[in-house]
Amino acid sequence: MAFEEEDNITNNTQLVALSDSDYQIVDGEPDITGWNVLTSDGVKLGEVDDLLFDPQSRSVRYLVVELQADGKDIVDDRTVLVPIGVAELHTDDDDVIVPNVTALQLTGLPVYEGGPIDPQTEWSIRNVFEGGSTAPYDAPQFYEHEHFDEDRFYSPRTVVTESIITEESPEEEAERKEKVQRIIARIERKDNPEQL
Repeated sequence: MAFEEEDNITNNTQLVALSDSDYQIVDGEPDITGWNVLTSDGVKLGEVDDLLFDPQSRSVRYLVVELQADGKDIVDDRTVLVPIGVAELHTDDDDVIVPNVTALQLTGLPVYEGGPIDPQTEWSIRNVFEGGSTAPYDAPQFYEHEHFDEDRFYSPRTVVTESIITEESPEEEAERKEKVQRIIARIERKDNPEQL
């Protein structure tokens, strides 16, 4: 996944959530938000809620995954960050697979509550998948690890050679905002029958 740079975000190394930005998935590329996250055996662990990317390098770093309690391995619902290169797209279905990852590893990840993440949290995430790594946090070299390799994520389907995220056009943004306002108005009318 790569991004087109937005004019007002330059030289920013802070990771940004796709949903909190003016970026969108390029037509023809999969928007994985809402897709199930499965083990290699097909066991559902949760869903992709969002993507975190670095606007400076225009690369996705993490999948924001909402884990769902299953009563045995995952004891509570929680949101975690999974490095993009740890997961891969299912070859045929609209699912994200986390091969060679256990539910225990995922529950060992720090809870993600939104907003910026600090280097210690990123190091903790990487440590869960490396089993006690002593590698120092030194961005951007930190992201040169295979856990952040977008090609690994896409390799089961195809290798992406161009940007899959683009900035939303003013017309698309206006259309989206208008649609949201219509939905809000309908909800307000439904909640307040005397307005009907």
